[in-house]
Amino acid sequence: MKSIFLTLIIFISVNVFSQNKANFAKSYELEYKLDYDGAINAIKSESSNYFGAARLGYLYFTAKNYKSAIDAYKQAISLNGKSIEAHLGLANVYYANQNWKELDDNYSKILTIDPTNYTAGYNLALSKYNQKQYTQAETLITKVVNLYPFDYSANLLMAGTKLSLGKLNDAKTFYNNVLIISPSDTIATETLSQLK
Repeated sequence: MKSIFLTLIIFISVNVFSQNKANFAKSYELEYKLDYDGAINAIKSESSNYFGAARLGYLYFTAKNYKSAIDAYKQAISLNGKSIEAHLGLANVYYANQNWKELDDNYSKILTIDPTNYTAGYNLALSKYNQKQYTQAETLITKVVNLYPFDYSANLLMAGTKLSLGKLNDAKTFYNNVLIISPSDTIATETLSQLK
């Protein structure tokens, strides 16, 4: 009896797994044809597992159905709270919707999970800079520059942040770093010529 029960469980599991694979394959096929509604419908039954929820988040986002994308990515996060990719997908939706507070909160959550995440660290620093919260931007971008000292975008943001804080010598240093990384950069060249 035990072996019959075990065989039945294995049979059901294999059939469910095969159906899952078929749903995903159909979804990818329809997405390739730009049939996003069809791709979504093919995978909807998978929304209770992480992979299905994350895929639905991406498809809804691509179809510009932002409310459903948020719901799907939040479902994925509830199924795997440490998933950086689901949080980054959610960040894309918040950015597209211009939900700045939610975007900042989401990037902060990513940094709680992964304090060295480049994307979250840089984008949160940029957001604080755009909100003229230069001290917070400086703290955040310092971490990114320390981890990625040869990164163009991080050095340029650090230079602008230092300039906004009135730290001119530091700003010059970082604008010069930008010119080492990108010798023809017009922003760094023009700003340095004004700071002489």
